[in-house]
Amino acid sequence: MDDPHIYSASEAENKFWQHPEWHKGLQKLTPGCILVIGYAPSVLISALKLIEQQQLQPSLIVGMPIGFSHAPSAKRQLMASGVEHITTIGTIGGGILAAVALNNLMESLIEKPDCHCYLGKGD
Repeated sequence: MDDPHIYSASEAENKFWQHPEWHKGLQKLTPGCILVIGYAPSVLISALKLIEQQQLQPSLIVGMPIGFSHAPSAKRQLMASGVEHITTIGTIGGGILAAVALNNLMESLIEKPDCHCYLGKGD
């Protein structure tokens, strides 16, 4: 952000979410994408509105916004949306949990060679 009047991370975050470019970016996502949201409940709510309007068609949403105010409500909206999703319940969440969920999903899709390197792991 090129704004000398921003003094904290929360000010920078608020300024970013007020900017219309991130919303346009959601509309440009490819149908069938995986949408990962780990922090901002407002982004999840905006994505769900775009899905309702058929302007966004993700195949999966990993929706784990963190926070006490809007996060639980955003997650309930996600669960009721009919979109395939991975989420947490309540106020817990965050980018790290969302990344872990996505990484585990991707790892489950990668074929492992049938060799001694992988045999016996996880026993």
